[in-house]
Amino acid sequence: MWWRRWWSRLNARRGEHPVLLANRNYFDGFDYGSHVWDYDFVVFDTELTGLNPRLDEIVSIGAVRVRDRHVMIEESFHSLLRTKRTSFGEGTLVHRIAPQDIRRAPQPEKILPKFVDFCGKSVLIGHLPILDLSFLDKACRRSMGGIIMNPCLDSMELARTLLKDQKSSRDSARRPVTSLNLTELAQAYRIPRFVTHDALGDALQTACLFIFLVERLSRCGLRTLKDFRKAGYPG
Repeated sequence: MWWRRWWSRLNARRGEHPVLLANRNYFDGFDYGSHVWDYDFVVFDTELTGLNPRLDEIVSIGAVRVRDRHVMIEESFHSLLRTKRTSFGEGTLVHRIAPQDIRRAPQPEKILPKFVDFCGKSVLIGHLPILDLSFLDKACRRSMGGIIMNPCLDSMELARTLLKDQKSSRDSARRPVTSLNLTELAQAYRIPRFVTHDALGDALQTACLFIFLVERLSRCGLRTLKDFRKAGYPG
């Protein structure tokens, strides 16, 4: 997603929120060459009013930090966000967030800077995060004058890379892996289960999957963050 960095440089302006300016400056020329566990990670997920980036919005963000092969449950982030829409799409039926809860939620202008600050200098992890990032970029541009520039890995792409090694997938899974769906991967790899269609629950689920995938792919010769970036680049 080179275009995100290009867009940020092109559109940098005085109105950019200070936390985004510091974020962009830190990740300009970021070094991917160290061992993967030398980095901190923030695993995140969003819940949406629907899947149309033009019309729909984020209603919930959940995130948890991963450090040195451990999910740092005490270092988590979770918040509802108020939307500009007064009617809500089918997405609210999936994540079970009631419209009245959204109407009472904090404004994005209050929550998004806190989320960017929570992410800090960490590498982001998501399960098919290109969708989450498209909504997050739109919300940050509207509320903060720019976009978050943390590098990001896709656990779905990492799982796809692992599945290319048929022997590894047979040894690792209780049953053959036929889907890259987050819940089915957790079942197949016997990973602890969390609440689904909940931003923090899905972030915790993805965090456990990510640690599992890093350990398995390390046996296949992946070592540095650059190696994992090649295997798990979003989009």
